[in-house]
Amino acid sequence: NKQLVLESLQNPDRFIRYAARIALEHQPVATWRDDVLKLTHHQARLMGLMALARQGEPDDLSAILTALNQLAWSQLDQQQRLTAARVYQLACVRLGSPTGDLQDATRQRLEALFPANDAALDVELAQLLIYLKSPEVVAKTLNLMASYENEPVPDWSAIAQRNRGYGGTVQRMMDNMPPMRAINLAFHLRNATDGWTLEDRERYLRFFLAAAKHPGGNSYAKFLTQFRDDALKTVTPAERLVLDPIAGQSLVAAPLKSTPPKGPGRKWTRNQALEILSTPLSKRNYDAGRNLFHATSCAKCHRYNGEGGAVGPDLSTAGRKYQLADLLDNIITPSKVISDQYGSHQVVTSDGKTLVGRAVEVENKLYVYTIDADAPPQIIPKEDVEAIQESKVSQMPLGLVDPLSPEELKDLIAYLLSGGNRRHEVYR
Repeated sequence: NKQLVLESLQNPDRFIRYAARIALEHQPVATWRDDVLKLTHHQARLMGLMALARQGEPDDLSAILTALNQLAWSQLDQQQRLTAARVYQLACVRLGSPTGDLQDATRQRLEALFPANDAALDVELAQLLIYLKSPEVVAKTLNLMASYENEPVPDWSAIAQRNRGYGGTVQRMMDNMPPMRAINLAFHLRNATDGWTLEDRERYLRFFLAAAKHPGGNSYAKFLTQFRDDALKTVTPAERLVLDPIAGQSLVAAPLKSTPPKGPGRKWTRNQALEILSTPLSKRNYDAGRNLFHATSCAKCHRYNGEGGAVGPDLSTAGRKYQLADLLDNIITPSKVISDQYGSHQVVTSDGKTLVGRAVEVENKLYVYTIDADAPPQIIPKEDVEAIQESKVSQMPLGLVDPLSPEELKDLIAYLLSGGNRRHEVYR
């Protein structure tokens, strides 16, 4: 009987509540939709709304979210609050995203509840606010992450003593525990697209640098890197460039300490290089090529296989993007073809100074990256810029590969063509 099922939704026994919800869901929604929307008992209301979120139609979304927004949050216990957050999520997953006034009302209701001073609930609320594009969630979540300074250390002593292979890693984690609660929030914050400032981006990226200093399993640093790289997909090219001194740092290992080319070098021309490379490359040395990518300063401006800077284009796909002749043109005569995205500019300031380099605008400031890849950018307030003109000279210096011998040039080109794959045909 329907009345018995509805009454059982508030039963203190969670197994009975579960059975009642399942029984309700097996009946036509039209026969109980209005009944669950009229329920006043908090537990029963949550179970009924969960059933409607699972079995209802997109048109039910407004009624469900409105009912959730009207819950007397102060009268709910911790488990009921978690359930409410998950019903919000379930309704959006099953029935679609709220829009207009409904989205605004739901977002504002949840903004007032976050943070909730409960680690588990805060994760659920953060996910909801990120999904609803809250302009407040980024700053609030970053502040919450910073507040998790003294997390409880789990007692994994038995696990640490169980196996010599992984026991040492577990013990090191217990001795210097990674910020697990904050990492959980950082994982979700990577999906946020609204509410970021440049300062927020810097705080977020510095968190990963700090977290990477803690010990973890074999994939710990790689997971942190993936979270960070996912977050960087939402930044503009200009922001990415400004953030590169932080974002470009490896979380997995220290930057490669390169050794200089052995030479003897020469003043390389395109035709000379093509002649040397006329025979298909094979049995080249991956590590030598990677070393030369750093030794010739390529890595200072170009990202490749997860390493390097962001002043120039990412070269990870150079082997698929360019024919060999075009690749050599870009290396040996960089001013021959200059990409609009990475072109240089001549910037004249109001006090008469002239700067030449790649110029990008972020938050009403102009960042000018000169030809010296080691130098920090010149930062100019936008109102102090008198004029900006495109430069016909590439940001990339001439002669970077001139110190290389023919064999070293082959190793460098093989490395660029391989996409960072040690099993590429150039190494067979």
